[in-house]
Amino acid sequence: MRRLAGLLLAASAPLAWATNVVASRVLVTSGVNPFALTAVRWTVAALLMAVYSLARGLGVPVGRRLLVAGLLGITMFNNLLYLALGYAPAALVGLVFGLLPAVTMLMARALGVERGDRVLALAAAVGLLGVALLEAEGLRSPGSMEWLGVLLALADVAVWALYTIESRRLTRGLHPLAALTGSTVLSTPFNTAIALPWLSESLAALGDPLLLALLLYVAAVPGFLAYLAWFHAVKELGPTTTSLFVNLLPPATLLLAVAVLGEKPRGLQLAGTALILLSLALAARRQLQLASHEAS
Repeated sequence: MRRLAGLLLAASAPLAWATNVVASRVLVTSGVNPFALTAVRWTVAALLMAVYSLARGLGVPVGRRLLVAGLLGITMFNNLLYLALGYAPAALVGLVFGLLPAVTMLMARALGVERGDRVLALAAAVGLLGVALLEAEGLRSPGSMEWLGVLLALADVAVWALYTIESRRLTRGLHPLAALTGSTVLSTPFNTAIALPWLSESLAALGDPLLLALLLYVAAVPGFLAYLAWFHAVKELGPTTTSLFVNLLPPATLLLAVAVLGEKPRGLQLAGTALILLSLALAARRQLQLASHEAS
């Protein structure tokens, strides 16, 4: 029963993160500046995390390593994500994140952290070809800036891959929730400073009840509750098994964007979508093989 609960929690987190991509697309295209969205969302999330962490007796750790983790995983990652969503549909941005498993493994190899893997290298190559097709469709569409959004999303994949690798060192010896809380709290002043020029107009836009509700949602659910679910899943299933569920994020984002926002890939984007999903399938299959090998 506990394993089933762990599986459900592991699946719920990436599904919640997929809703963040879709909801944030609405926010940044409705007058909320990307930098202001990062600042306000993570200020609310930091408050929720700090209250919970203190209530659990975990405290709110601080230090240079956690500041670096916060600037990389909170400030840089979210600002790039929301900038990307300002130019490209949520479906395309979510799809680019299908490259994350392969890119993370390749970057770990380049940094000497892990050994190389031919299947994951192939998955990365297929996925990058898919991204190239997304870019080509955006470039041939007059007046479209989708190509820039896809490029920013690709840069964001690299940032998150680096954060994933470095966070093992930066948060060593700390409870995962305490480390996330500390890094989020420490990054908050920097997020606010970056957002200052656009903060007042974005707060005015949040006078719309729907936009305010979406902002509070992305702060409380994908920004806080999803991480609690993820950490509990890791406790029940272990990090290797839990990490496989991240692969739900790209297809879930695609389906949500199509169903809720009416977004549909077109032209070369259809071929690019197929290649990225193939890349994701190759990476997920290889992850399962490696997880089975470790278990045996």
